[in-house]
Amino acid sequence: MADSRIVELRGVIRRYKPGSTIRIARQRPQDPPARLRIGLFGPPGVGKSAFVNSVLYATGDTWDNQAPEGFAEEASKTRALNSYDISNFISLVDNRGMRGLGGNFMVELGNQVAGVYDDGYEVEWDSGFYKRLVSGLKRTFLSSQDCEIHTCVLVVSAKRLCIRPADLRELVQTIRSMTGEPPIVIITNCSSSLVVRSDVAAFRVGLQDMGVNYLFELENYTLQSHAYNRKKHVEVLEALRQCLVVGDRVMKNKEENSQCTIL
Repeated sequence: MADSRIVELRGVIRRYKPGSTIRIARQRPQDPPARLRIGLFGPPGVGKSAFVNSVLYATGDTWDNQAPEGFAEEASKTRALNSYDISNFISLVDNRGMRGLGGNFMVELGNQVAGVYDDGYEVEWDSGFYKRLVSGLKRTFLSSQDCEIHTCVLVVSAKRLCIRPADLRELVQTIRSMTGEPPIVIITNCSSSLVVRSDVAAFRVGLQDMGVNYLFELENYTLQSHAYNRKKHVEVLEALRQCLVVGDRVMKNKEENSQCTIL
């Protein structure tokens, strides 16, 4: 028998059209884009591609390893922006892993989204370059709706939680200023024996203090472990549902505030 919560969440996702999560019609975006784009960002090997595959599994019927998975010990398997259609109205955009999480994180994010990153590309990490890149990022993604990313998701692994919330402060503030909403944060691998639960709890509190209210701890399906698991399905679907809600808010923010730009 199908699980009622899974059926309910799948129904919400399958019925979704941009703007539809806002219940009152007059509060919805009046001219929403044709498709919601959810961008996944984070360091290598934390489970961004595995999350894509988990979403495809949880919203569909069978396991299909479409997004190439990498590991923390290897180079990232994702070499460029890859878009995966979840429905006719939802796309997940997977990005190659970032080499650093700290003051340079936004620079690395900008390189990815702007499509100028390659393995031989070296950048001088100075404040002047950072300012030029953010400015260019805004210009680039104001120019074409095809480039819009409406929901920004940061993925981190509880097994390698070597960053502090303060390291993400500038990134969170920049995303909020560009979209009107803070990012969603997904923490993977929380059930690993290598995880220190107090570190995860402190990380969550620090992000919440910065106004990051949507944090999800979940276990991805992987190529090695993808037997159906009710808990995994629900966790993945709940995170995706929240992505839809935040994306609709960002669309409305852009209509109401000319200062709101989109990644």
